[in-house]
Amino acid sequence: MTGQQLMRIHNTKSIANTNRLLRSMSEYLHSFQHGNKKVYYLNKKGRECVNSSKVVKKTNQIDHILMRNNLYIMYGFPSSWRNEARISIGDRQVVADAFFKYEGKACFVEVDHRQAMKENVKKIERYNELSSNSEEPFNLVWLTSLKSRESTLSKECIERGINHVVLTADDLSAMGVV
Repeated sequence: MTGQQLMRIHNTKSIANTNRLLRSMSEYLHSFQHGNKKVYYLNKKGRECVNSSKVVKKTNQIDHILMRNNLYIMYGFPSSWRNEARISIGDRQVVADAFFKYEGKACFVEVDHRQAMKENVKKIERYNELSSNSEEPFNLVWLTSLKSRESTLSKECIERGINHVVLTADDLSAMGVV
């Protein structure tokens, strides 16, 4: 997570205060520079301190992860949020970038950061199969880094009758999330 994301989640009031807190926790954290942002994650000592066995390392998926974090913040930190959620309905299965309940309705999250549109369409087709096997309606929430993909993703969902929302990284910036 970035310092900005941690500030929003933990309500530390200012980025200066957040940075001071993060410096004081440096023995429990690793960090690296990503563009103009510093990204933090727990080291071994930090994982032991919070009793976590999940090892997080620097990855080339960082933009994808940071975008997903921003969506988590935008939706108000839902307690039902699960990253990389495997969902099965009948004999159909999909691994969503995240899953959560919002206003009592299931929401599946897909983050599009430079993924081939062909792959996105395949994902939409899998959600369509899930939808036809599900008795409960759900929402598909797309977050894309490219404004040009917003209408294409929406069109593909509409053609398949999938309830959806397509947001762009710029939308989240305009809402003050990032």
